[in-house]
Amino acid sequence: MHFRLVTLANSPRFYVEWRENGGKRRVSTRTADRTEAESFLAAFRLEYLEEAASDWPTVGAILQWYYDTHASKKASAYQAEIAIEHLKAFWGDTLVNGASMAKQARYAEERLALGRSSETINRELSVMSAAFRRAARFEKLPGQAPAIFSLPQKDARERFLTRDEAAKLLAHFRRAPRTKHLLLFSRLALYTGARSGAILGLTWDRVNLERGIIDYRKGPSTAKGRSVVPISPALVRMLTKAKRAAKSDHVIEWNGAPVKRVVRAFTKHCDAIGLQGVSPNTLRHTFGTWAAQSGASLFLVARAMGHKRVSTTERYAKHETDSLRGVMSAVRRGK
Repeated sequence: MHFRLVTLANSPRFYVEWRENGGKRRVSTRTADRTEAESFLAAFRLEYLEEAASDWPTVGAILQWYYDTHASKKASAYQAEIAIEHLKAFWGDTLVNGASMAKQARYAEERLALGRSSETINRELSVMSAAFRRAARFEKLPGQAPAIFSLPQKDARERFLTRDEAAKLLAHFRRAPRTKHLLLFSRLALYTGARSGAILGLTWDRVNLERGIIDYRKGPSTAKGRSVVPISPALVRMLTKAKRAAKSDHVIEWNGAPVKRVVRAFTKHCDAIGLQGVSPNTLRHTFGTWAAQSGASLFLVARAMGHKRVSTTERYAKHETDSLRGVMSAVRRGK
């Protein structure tokens, strides 16, 4: 907004003039003295801009509104809640129109310094972007929402656990106090390939211990696919023991209440035992990787993981190389 002093042909006084909504606006300084008029201009500019800025809500307020009215009702509510918690810690009282690309870059730098991955940071910023877009649709913003910064994705291999790393993680959860829920969650994620939301939303009525089957298809509505999966005898035994001690309808519980999220506790324990870059979602990627390495077809891996398109599962195709070597060897031997 550009303000300037002007004079009119029919008045000795100075006026402040600016353009707004396609037209000119003026206000009298009530003085013909240039020095006094410039003082008036400086005070007017400051007051006007402060008043205009106050029309913009804070980022924290929009994020909370977005969660309360929309994100909290989704199956991924706990993930949105965690992202918003981190976003509010940095952005809190910043006005939405003050969320510049430069400041977003500083947010990304701070998160990277804390060891968070580019994927995690982009996911957090995508929540802020979704909140801004929804706020604009519902006319919560007086102007256009800022564009959202994005970090380039790394080409490094997708993190998955080796067999030794998985054994180390499970052994830690068996020994550590107050981690039975994390142990059960980890085994379900590793050996059924289910998403975190599906596991945390799983109730005992969808676990058939006699047949050794888990039905992940029910529960909170989600656009992401879920499957009916068979489970191993070892997992059946662990679930049987957990069911006897259960105090709620949910398979993953803590003190008789359903567990809404495990990200913070899970990553804290992983860091403590030297497993870097590991999140609950890593366990699902590990399932897909191990399945491909064992020679399972991508079609079956896709069904097990609830992928609606096999193309989504093609990320694991690179791990089929070892099993293909056996096929090539058999062809050469004529077997």
